Amino acid sequence: MTKTDAEKAQALLEQARQANDEDRRWELLVSVTESGPATVRALAQRLLADADPGERVLGADLVSAMPNVTEELRALAAERGFRVPETAPFSPADRAALAQSLRERLRRERNPAVIEAAIVAAGKIAAVDLLGRAPTRDHEAWIAVVRPWAAPGEAAR
Repeated sequence: MTKTDAEKAQALLEQARQANDEDRRWELLVSVTESGPATVRALAQRLLADADPGERVLGADLVSAMPNVTEELRALAAERGFRVPETAPFSPADRAALAQSLRERLRRERNPAVIEAAIVAAGKIAAVDLLGRAPTRDHEAWIAVVRPWAAPGEAAR
């Protein structure tokens, strides 16, 4: 019997919870996003609503790890020598739903770690939409958006 994408994502998420190394934790969260938009959206929304602040941070970090990469950003990343993980695209509707979940969390949140993680996640979602309206496509801001999803070792370039 093979595991479903949701089961694989849940197993990776559990490993991320247990990871002692932040780089390994991030790598696992990026791997969770490869399970696709529907799975990531459901997991992130559930985590953001959890009573445990650690779970809420994990949910915000999962949103941060999702590849908000449009085809244009993927092409730019390739031109600059970065490899962006191949995943199903996260649609504007997926990003909007997750941004709404983050806004709702921020309205109620009192835990500083959760607030910080949610702001970072919301910023990454907003960056893609804002950059889509930018007058130039050859700006360092584009690379700042692409870098978080570069393969391990490439983000530090």
